[in-house]
Amino acid sequence: MSEGSKLSEEDHSGEPQIEEIKSKTKKGLVSLFSRSVMIYFLRGASIFLLARFLAPSDYGVFGILNSWIWGINLILPDLSMFTALIQQKEIPSKEQMRNLYGFSLYRGIVIVILVFIFGHFVIEYHQLEARNNLMFLVLAVAIFFDCLKTPFRMMIERKLDFQKVVVIEISETIVMYAVQIFSAWKGLGAWSFILAIFSRSIFGLLFYFYYEHRVYLPTVSISEIKKLFSYESMVQLKKVIIGLKGMIVPIVLGRILSSNDLGIVMWTIGISSIPVVLIHNYDRVLFPALSRLQSNLIEFKKVASKGIEMNIAVMGLLFGIIASTSIPGINLFFPSKWADAKIILPICSMAIFLSQIRYLGGSVLNARGKPKMLLKIEVLAIILEVIIAFPASLYFQSKGYFYALICLEFVVCISMYIVNSDVLRKTTLYRFFTTIFSVVVCYSAISYFLINKFQNLIFELTLSTIAFCFGYITILLTVDKHFREELKFVGRDVKRKYILRNS
Repeated sequence: MSEGSKLSEEDHSGEPQIEEIKSKTKKGLVSLFSRSVMIYFLRGASIFLLARFLAPSDYGVFGILNSWIWGINLILPDLSMFTALIQQKEIPSKEQMRNLYGFSLYRGIVIVILVFIFGHFVIEYHQLEARNNLMFLVLAVAIFFDCLKTPFRMMIERKLDFQKVVVIEISETIVMYAVQIFSAWKGLGAWSFILAIFSRSIFGLLFYFYYEHRVYLPTVSISEIKKLFSYESMVQLKKVIIGLKGMIVPIVLGRILSSNDLGIVMWTIGISSIPVVLIHNYDRVLFPALSRLQSNLIEFKKVASKGIEMNIAVMGLLFGIIASTSIPGINLFFPSKWADAKIILPICSMAIFLSQIRYLGGSVLNARGKPKMLLKIEVLAIILEVIIAFPASLYFQSKGYFYALICLEFVVCISMYIVNSDVLRKTTLYRFFTTIFSVVVCYSAISYFLINKFQNLIFELTLSTIAFCFGYITILLTVDKHFREELKFVGRDVKRKYILRNS
């Protein structure tokens, strides 16, 4: 009997085996981590090459269109059937699968129709060229194919079979970056991003169909909608709010900044977001695992706390390296047209770092089945963004926007811990503060003592990276005893597996 069948039967009985879930979770983390390493190299190579082939305005145009299409994708209701079917203990019925196919198909069609009818208003609002309307429509078609992938991905992730997910996502990512770099090399400008996303969507659908080739006749059932509405309406409303919030950048900054300056912001966000793939991959394992552990509070608390604490430490290291090496890195590797990114890259990295901690906290709330509380926090985030970020961007441009984002994300992270305090250890909050302290101290010291102190950029970049890693880990080991315990545990686990493998 396969592992997928075994786990499915355990689900059907309503008594999932804890050790089986933990084992699959660990395997999933290893698989997705290997995928993350591959994505790091591909994304780094893409950023390096595209900076030479494209202008900041190309990033600006794509950033505007992509933010709009991303917002529309979240705003349109999908009933969150993906979430519901992963969380439920019973095996999804044939009727549920038919409805999932139906919702995914018709939702994708509606997105294409909306962009086809109203896309030119977005183009006129941002004073873009009329030919950009076709780019907008192609992005909508790509989202249509992404919607069709939902049922296949749900079936694989429900079985915690993340090794298949890794193969699929690495394959479609290779396709995306290959098309992106080739198109940019051929001088296609912003079209390079559009064609790359379109290619990834099509090939991704084909890859998912190869592994999960069961197709159900699509349908939409009112009775299924009623079953999900009491809980999933809150989840869906949260997605709508996140979608509206995500459209703030093109709506507000797209009018305040020129397309060239907005392109600098989007490019900076792209560099700062490189570590995000690691966090999202971890969440891909965390959410289904925690959803299956709801009935066991002790294991739930252990898995959630340990996972988030270790991720905070890893994120602090990665985002801190990006911030500390921003000046020598951009001076060394990128053309002068991206020089303005040096000013906002460090603060952008801190803002995204905090947003990812808040993201993990939201995943815990979702797994606990508390969408109303998560919805309240999202509303709080929007209120703070309106009060703080809007005025800051008006008076201090992009730099002010990211400073404001740091402040509001910090407040939301604390709020997220408070509402999850019954399932998270106190050490989680302590790790949050010690990590921020370590990052700020090391970044400040490197900026003052090392940056712009040497003639050789390669030496300055290397020394800054080593100094940050050494200082960051030293401070954490000194002030956070739980971090020391985690490293000892990881060392013992690696040693044990090495001994077993050799024996």
